[in-house]
Parts: sequence; C-alpha cells; structure tokens
Amino acid sequence: MGIHGATTSYADSTEMLKMIGARFIKHPPLRKIKVTVEDIDHPIMK
Repeated sequence: MGIHGATTSYADSTEMLKMIGARFIKHPPLRKIKVTVEDIDHPIMK
C-alpha cells in the first residue's frame, strides 16, 4: 500500500503510476490549522 511518498517514488515508472493511480506534483503552501483534541485519554495521545 502506498502512503504519501509512494506517489513520488519511481516517478518515471509507468507500472508504478498505473498501480498507484496518481502522481505527486507539489505540496500546497504551508498554513496554520487549528486542531481540537476531543479525547486526551486516547492511546494515540500518549
């Protein structure tokens, strides 16, 4: 399973492009976001 960087790996590979179904072009500009933690006791918050 490709996650994030997989769309830029093997950028010249037709087979990889067909398998992933997309190609990385660029990131949008960085921006601030607001995050609200609703369950501070969830294990991922540890």
